[in-house]
Amino acid sequence: MNEISADIVAQAIELLGADGATEERLADQFIALIGDDMGTRRLRDCIPEAFGLVLASHLCPTLKLPDYFQALDANGTWQRIPLRAESAFVHALPIALHIFHHGPRARFRNIADMSSVVAALNNALNAGDSLDGCTLHGPQMQGLPASLYEVPPDSGTDPPGH
Repeated sequence: MNEISADIVAQAIELLGADGATEERLADQFIALIGDDMGTRRLRDCIPEAFGLVLASHLCPTLKLPDYFQALDANGTWQRIPLRAESAFVHALPIALHIFHHGPRARFRNIADMSSVVAALNNALNAGDSLDGCTLHGPQMQGLPASLYEVPPDSGTDPPGH
């Protein structure tokens, strides 16, 4: 798997956080930035989830956050992939933390709102549920095959409740 540089991730964050960013526009910009469809998918899917995890960590300090995301293997089994295995996550997390604390807030919100993590938190809170002491499962990356990452056999399971 190709490493995505911190510079590319920072540029992608600028694009994702822009007011009025659309899927079509982002796809074109990411192809121009990174040059391939899978790299584009990694940026588009992983960066918002990193921002969502940062927001989740600040919303509820007792919420247990995942250290993995999930990707499907060739057999259709969800594999748990450590966040550290994806360079887009590794480079996006400290940038997300910085933007959360220092702004611009609109950029942070624009990106975090694209996250399935934020959608799950919103659903729980809107249903009147408490996040205290809950465990958040790693996001499922529909477009990223587990074969992109080195995953030991039989390491993947469908988390309880899925």
